[in-house]
Amino acid sequence: MKADRKLLFLVLLFLPIGKAAGQLQSLIIGGCVALPHSRPYMVSIQLNGTHSCGGTLVHKRWVLTAAHCYLNSSKGCISVVVGLHRQPVRNARVQVFTVAEFVRHPSYNSETMVHDIMLLKCSPVLRELDVKVMDSRMCNNSRYWHGEVTGTMMCIEGLEKGSAPCKGDSGGPVVCGKKAEVAGVLSFTGKSCVDVFKPAVATAVFKYKKWIKKNLL
Repeated sequence: MKADRKLLFLVLLFLPIGKAAGQLQSLIIGGCVALPHSRPYMVSIQLNGTHSCGGTLVHKRWVLTAAHCYLNSSKGCISVVVGLHRQPVRNARVQVFTVAEFVRHPSYNSETMVHDIMLLKCSPVLRELDVKVMDSRMCNNSRYWHGEVTGTMMCIEGLEKGSAPCKGDSGGPVVCGKKAEVAGVLSFTGKSCVDVFKPAVATAVFKYKKWIKKNLL
């Protein structure tokens, strides 16, 4: 007599329900709500902060997912979020990692969906990016931020073509010099992090030196 095997199917319910008839909805039919943080191996694969696919943490640096979930990095910032229970609520359990590599099965066929499996290699180490401060007048003209950048802000862009800070980097420092003095705090980016006409904007720290010193007393 064969032993029964019970398989558990988990889906991250982060996508909105489809508005149009026939549109794929993001709800399991039946089932039940998982206990908060009871499935620590579940991850959310996100593009520009929006859930795109689910995945399974199978190693401290590797996530298993479907090959059709491949995301092109030219469309924006791709990240793996671990520890979420309800989108978009985050807490101390949540960790965000960048995707260093997509490893799709070599025989994957997008038409037949054969070998629809992929591994993502996460980058758990601290990353840094060489940037330069843009001319404020150019950054504020009609082709760029169109007057939205104030005197307490500064625009930055990656020195390497196609490189840029992204939404998951918000709050991170912009440092300069050998002493690594903090010049800015990353504030916001455009919808696409690599849009050359919507460069990342940081809060200019020197404008707040007195306020910082006052509150550190």
